[in-house]
Amino acid sequence: MSISEDGRSTRTATAAERLTARLDRLPMTRSLWIMAILLTFGGFFDGYAIGLIGALGPGLFKAKIFTPTTVSFFGLSGFASFVAALFAGFFVATLLVSQIADRFGRRAIFAYSLLWFGIANFIMGMQTTADGVNIWRFISALGVGLELVTVDAYLSELVPKKTRGAAFGFLQAMSAIAFLVSYFLSWQLTPTEIWAGAAELALRMAATTTKRARNLR
Repeated sequence: MSISEDGRSTRTATAAERLTARLDRLPMTRSLWIMAILLTFGGFFDGYAIGLIGALGPGLFKAKIFTPTTVSFFGLSGFASFVAALFAGFFVATLLVSQIADRFGRRAIFAYSLLWFGIANFIMGMQTTADGVNIWRFISALGVGLELVTVDAYLSELVPKKTRGAAFGFLQAMSAIAFLVSYFLSWQLTPTEIWAGAAELALRMAATTTKRARNLR
């Protein structure tokens, strides 16, 4: 607190506030846009994970891993358990695990959570039982849920205030595009191919994004 010339008390900005104001005054350069666009790929994986619910259904039924209906409320052989495994992983990751990004850094957590998602999806694609698929679906959802919280915080810190809306708009657009990609796969591939192919694609995309994300500053 300080006293101005007219005798009124004025509040002195903290170091954090001065730093934030300085960042908001920075121009949105080409380098910042490249980093922001790379971060929005996190939204792509979120949409891809959800889009796979419908895209993988025919392949899972064809492989006789899941049934279209569930015999009981807690039945794990029905397709509903596959859906529930995803959102249970989201819930646990966003509520209980997301704090580790504050401790280990957003860049590292963003990169390795995507790799986690890709590897878990690849392993899920090799499962032949409903229990195995559900377990690895839950594990892969932990990676996406952790990445979701991290990318929102990271993007808001990275992008100046005047272009923050456009950056988040692009993030949501990437999520929508991912739905189209997942259903394009279901249209082009046979039910058996899409089960393994979609999981392998998730690993390849996650590995590529992770490699590029390690160059973020």
